[in-house]
Amino acid sequence: TITADRLELDYREMVALFDGNVRVADPDVSMSADRMLVYFDSTNDVKQVTAVGDVRVRSRDDQGRDRLAQCQKALYLRTGRQLVLTGEVRLQREDAYLTGNRIVVWIDDERMEVEPATLTVKPDRENIRDLKLP
Repeated sequence: TITADRLELDYREMVALFDGNVRVADPDVSMSADRMLVYFDSTNDVKQVTAVGDVRVRSRDDQGRDRLAQCQKALYLRTGRQLVLTGEVRLQREDAYLTGNRIVVWIDDERMEVEPATLTVKPDRENIRDLKLP
């Protein structure tokens, strides 16, 4: 389910623009952003999602542990199941977090690449409280 203040659909281009207070609620992931573009393929399956402006993502790993991410732009590519996070990226998992300008996550491989990378283990809770999702 996706909710927003405004939705604009372009059937010819197979794209939907969600604008203002965008929220995605899914059993596997929740996301919020100021604006989101969703691109569909010819069978109406999502092929790409671009979220911009105060992007926040929450998901769970295979062991049920929360993963939280915050950035300015997120690009999800269904082909290759890749997530590219850019702009003041902070990624938190349990008692560790990563920061960088760009983080690429290969979802199925549980692998990521961070540029430039800073890893903090057992962070000061004061520094990560803003990662909480509503």
